Amino acid sequence: MMNTLCVAVPPAPTFTGGNTATQLRLRYAGTRVLLTDDDPIAREIMCYFLEDVGLVVEMASNGQQAVELARHNEYDLILMDLQMPELDGIAATRAIRNTGANSQNRRTPILAMTATAIDEDWQFCIDTGMNGLIAKPVRIDTLYETLLACLSRAALD
Repeated sequence: MMNTLCVAVPPAPTFTGGNTATQLRLRYAGTRVLLTDDDPIAREIMCYFLEDVGLVVEMASNGQQAVELARHNEYDLILMDLQMPELDGIAATRAIRNTGANSQNRRTPILAMTATAIDEDWQFCIDTGMNGLIAKPVRIDTLYETLLACLSRAALD
């Protein structure tokens, strides 16, 4: 399995030639994103910011829903909260990565979202098959830079 990193620690690369939100809109409007978070308010806020740059968002409220959606739909990017009921983000990522021929998203970039972003979390997420980590609370400029870096790298693969 390929595991292209989408972000670097410290921050993701900065893009020139217009602000990052504009670059996302110009390059990736219509890109399909699966947003998984058990907090309905966090989901709505993230959805707003993703749709604001032209991304098409489908939402899951737990890891089990994310796995089911990933079995039946192809996404360009998956945002995965780490701490959720029923099936956490780590277990959901493993299931998406290991479903064999039944997964349309084995190579889809998956970005972890967590409020406890420490170096150990970063390495654990990468070892699990994730491509990067976004710390909560999410800073919009960091989110957009990370998404742009991740989608740009995925387009090259």
